Amino acid sequence: LVAQARFREALALFLQSGESSLPLSPGCQILAAQAASRIGEFVLSSALAGTAQSAFRLAGNEDGVLECTNLLGAVAFERGSINDAEAQFRRVLELAEGTNLRFTGRAANNLANIAHMRGQRDHANALYQKALDAYHRIDDERGIAETRHNLALSNRASFKPEDALSECTRSVEAAERLGVAGHIALTLLGRAEFLIEREGFGAAIADIDRAQLLAWTEGNEPHVLE
Repeated sequence: LVAQARFREALALFLQSGESSLPLSPGCQILAAQAASRIGEFVLSSALAGTAQSAFRLAGNEDGVLECTNLLGAVAFERGSINDAEAQFRRVLELAEGTNLRFTGRAANNLANIAHMRGQRDHANALYQKALDAYHRIDDERGIAETRHNLALSNRASFKPEDALSECTRSVEAAERLGVAGHIALTLLGRAEFLIEREGFGAAIADIDRAQLLAWTEGNEPHVLE
């Protein structure tokens, strides 16, 4: 259900299962925590992730600990607790670096976003590059596309329009290699925004039209991309 983005159903099923006398596995708990976070139930998500984290740690499941810690950081960020989020993401990076490239990329990208928010452009760009290095080593096109887009935003804030547009295009290319229509559409809209700023209206309209067509193929209403 979580993989199908049916988050409310997944959480309801978990809560219903919790009424039985059988203990629920930390794997179930982290899935429920993810579902709760996606529908804005942040207090519940944090509680579930913390419980699962403790169970994973006792079992020596390092990947499970990383997943929980990363989610705790994401929830803290959504709740506006930026310092707490940063601490959680730093913990993920410390645990993952050298052993888990997927979480190295995710943590570096998340920390870069926080640095970008704080105006620490050089630090943010260095972290984005660390994320890209990790994602490239495991051919994670989704991670590459997201990080390229974030790097474009950082370059725009640093008044580097050529670099920003280049990163946007590389984000689109990564999304195309991934082959997920919704992801391609979002990167196209991101590039269109940059093109409009530079008065490249013809190219921007082409990107927007293609994004709209992709949205239709995914069953979305026009201009509503998920």
